[in-house]
Amino acid sequence: MAYPRLLALAERAWHRAAWERPYSTGERYALGDTDKVDKAALARDWAASRRTVKYRS
Repeated sequence: MAYPRLLALAERAWHRAAWERPYSTGERYALGDTDKVDKAALARDWAASRRTVKYRS
């Protein structure tokens, strides 16, 4: 059950997504806070990841 999650972990570790903002010193970041990202680009990236995993499984 852990193997599929390893794919996602590897993707996040080596890839900086287009929807991520650069880190800003002094800005507060909280787990689950999605107001600091491009939500449309995030949704497109998530859909592409799902299609890739579905195709390869």
